[in-house]
Amino acid sequence: MLFHKGEFLGVGSDTRQQVMSFLGESGDSVTIRMKDWEALRDSGLPNAASSEFYSDVTFRWVGDHVEPEGRIPNQGLDR
Repeated sequence: MLFHKGEFLGVGSDTRQQVMSFLGESGDSVTIRMKDWEALRDSGLPNAASSEFYSDVTFRWVGDHVEPEGRIPNQGLDR
């Protein structure tokens, strides 16, 4: 998770992620919606249907590290 002066900038990942929207936060977590290009590819539908394919992921601070809850998409795409 990348923040600057309290502003969420994105997810630090070795795969490209496209954040669609910031869904909310609590005292120890932030939830975002990411475009799921893998799911779109696997569906066989055209890119026009891309808005239907997303993954909601909550990143929670646990002790000394962040743990994701939910499936982080696009891990199997070419880098």
